[in-house]
Amino acid sequence: ANITRQWADDLRREQPAHEDIADQRARQCVWYMSALICHGSGDLNAADINQLCQLVLLANYTRLFEEPTQHDDEMRRLTDMVHETMARRLPELLVALKGNTAPLTAAVELILEETPSALRWEMVRIEGKDTGCFEAISGDHLYSVNIQTGVVLLDGLPPSRLPATILDDEKYKRSFGEHDFEVVAGSERGALRTL
Repeated sequence: ANITRQWADDLRREQPAHEDIADQRARQCVWYMSALICHGSGDLNAADINQLCQLVLLANYTRLFEEPTQHDDEMRRLTDMVHETMARRLPELLVALKGNTAPLTAAVELILEETPSALRWEMVRIEGKDTGCFEAISGDHLYSVNIQTGVVLLDGLPPSRLPATILDDEKYKRSFGEHDFEVVAGSERGALRTL
């Protein structure tokens, strides 16, 4: 698990050419999912809990936004295995996170870099039953995580890409060319903030 995680993290630090971004993120996703699947059996210690939280969020995040790649069939097969692994591990994960939610903050910080370090996570319960969802409020922002699927939301919205109205703007094109940035909702109404 640690080796495949390291390979994915190494890819994340590279700055590929614009036309290679989708392929790079797909390869990262494959490595993150492969690392997560390595945690499918055996006892989980605190380091494993931390890594599972990070891997499920990173695997989901690196799948977002990109065009089709040569890795899509492999990602679909691995996605089923990831869902199976997380479904099997969810009861243990929830017990561990009831006692210590720090792994949630550490995982969310990998996706939303400006995440406050002192978030107080609360498990979302539906009709008195625990779910794999957690929420934390900091200032005017609501952070939400589904630890089973890896979905991260900021103020109810996932990270996204710039809208076409910005990408098609001549001033934007002159400054940034064809580059598309990942964004989340900003603090002002209608504003976007890059990740």
